[in-house]
Amino acid sequence: MPEFSVTTEIRDQPRVVIVRTVGYIDDHAGEKIKKVVQALMEKGEKNFLFSFGGSPVINSTGIACLLEVCEEIGFSLQGKVAFCCLSKAIAEVFRMMGITSVYQIYDQEESALPGFSR
Repeated sequence: MPEFSVTTEIRDQPRVVIVRTVGYIDDHAGEKIKKVVQALMEKGEKNFLFSFGGSPVINSTGIACLLEVCEEIGFSLQGKVAFCCLSKAIAEVFRMMGITSVYQIYDQEESALPGFSR
């Protein structure tokens, strides 16, 4: 499995930060995602699309870090969060944990973007 990496892209119309990951999302990766997102939040970003196409799995501590930052986005900033490009394993974990009932899940990045216009 490749070493974990996270990249971001800021899109306009609608304004949204796409957070793309590659590699296994464990506690270290979760903390890295959290730091990247919090730095963008401090710069005024409040809408985030997490694109996990390059990440085949996530563990419980990775999920905990991710949910912590998602709560900050939603409650503190009144922003929006969505997820896309989930592997079958991540999609199943999200379903079992009830994450799919709280956040929108999309197959592709482009299909998720219109959801941030509302």
